[in-house]
Amino acid sequence: MTCHYPCYIPDDNNKKNCWAMTNEYCRIAKCYWDVHKNMSFRYEHSWKKEQRTVQELLNRYQRAKRGKLNKRAAILAIENDINQFSQSLITRIKVAQRCVTILDAIALKPNPLSTKEYIDLMIESEKMQKRHNFETRVEMLEKLKQDVAVVQGVQGNGATTSGEALLKHFHDIMID
Repeated sequence: MTCHYPCYIPDDNNKKNCWAMTNEYCRIAKCYWDVHKNMSFRYEHSWKKEQRTVQELLNRYQRAKRGKLNKRAAILAIENDINQFSQSLITRIKVAQRCVTILDAIALKPNPLSTKEYIDLMIESEKMQKRHNFETRVEMLEKLKQDVAVVQGVQGNGATTSGEALLKHFHDIMID
């Protein structure tokens, strides 16, 4: 560390020849010469006297207390945010349902099998063939079938046809 400023000896190995050294010890910090280094920065301590009134301190305390949320207020704020996001999600689901309805109306080829039925066929096929790791593939297909049920809910042709039901589905997923 730099015990005195400015030190005009740039080489840290020659610090024992610095004017601040006596018998290879620093006259300022009383440390050995090889501890001294030329640092690129300098710490300066300064004291600043400040006078405040009791009223200023009281006002500062009251502002801080008002700004601090208690546990109940924090929970209410989070619930309010969740409700706002829920309403936004329901609105977006309804827009998606309208878009899917329009796309179905202009589709060139109608789909003879629903996606859910097709996944059921794939699951049955895996169970019948029983190839290596078929249990893992069946498990993945079951999860995919749940996701398809959500998409069909958005399309309006599944068990969960309303935005509220889909919101409940997502809420259950978040809790798990």
